[in-house]
Amino acid sequence: MQGMTPLALAADGLQKIVIPPLTRPPVGKDEEPTEELISWGIKYYAYSGIAHLRMVLQGVVLLAKADNIPTTYFACRNVFEWAAHACYMSRNLANYVTKKEWGRAWYVLSQAVMGNKWMKDHGTKYEPTAVFDGVPDPLSVANIVAAYDQWERQQSGKGEAKDDYGLLSE
Repeated sequence: MQGMTPLALAADGLQKIVIPPLTRPPVGKDEEPTEELISWGIKYYAYSGIAHLRMVLQGVVLLAKADNIPTTYFACRNVFEWAAHACYMSRNLANYVTKKEWGRAWYVLSQAVMGNKWMKDHGTKYEPTAVFDGVPDPLSVANIVAAYDQWERQQSGKGEAKDDYGLLSE
């Protein structure tokens, strides 16, 4: 597929990133989040994103090389959603960290990493003894795509994220 060289280079570059092990700071779930916990949470989020994206991008390269274009769209939508997610997280986390609002930073990290509306609504059907009250709602697709659109406007003066997401979703 034409134009795949930059994507293949990016996928190869992500494979070379060594993700170090992380140790969670000793802050209990009922304790106030600390700066150290937020720093760990940001690294956890970033490392998870790198690990996920490097696998997905390798798959996109393979799908494109095989000319499996329809399936490539699904994988590209996943990459797009991660980019939008990162825009949302970058904007909000930077704001909360700058203001030292550790509780708000932890909440948005929790939404990003553990948020799961399906689990809250249907989890007990499959795991009747589990309690899902503590599971936060996830970040909404509309909000993350809007953050990506805003980032594009700041970078180029023109935001096309909503249109691009529509294309990848059809």
